[in-house]
Amino acid sequence: MRLTVMFILSAVFCLAMTAAGYVALPLLGTSTLPVHWNGRGQADSFAAAATVAYAFPVVAAVLSAAFALAVPGASTAAGKGRRPSVGHMLVWAATLTLLALLQVWMLRTALR
Repeated sequence: MRLTVMFILSAVFCLAMTAAGYVALPLLGTSTLPVHWNGRGQADSFAAAATVAYAFPVVAAVLSAAFALAVPGASTAAGKGRRPSVGHMLVWAATLTLLALLQVWMLRTALR
């Protein structure tokens, strides 16, 4: 049951992040945007607007799959129905939340 809840939570986060990227992409245009800054606060790495809009949802989906596979015994027939621990679920949810916040911050910064 817990694993199903985490899959639903992951899907909601990934869909919301993809929707945010889809809405923001026309506003970003075809420009390149800063994605990394050095210690002095100067941009030193840039990426295409589409990369900024869609990278975090892709990373969230890949990490969600990794978290699902990391549930002990869940990937075997004998372990089918195993439930992730509360700590596993908290780290999974925190990772999704962090990725969503980073995407919002990147898009908000780019749209200024």
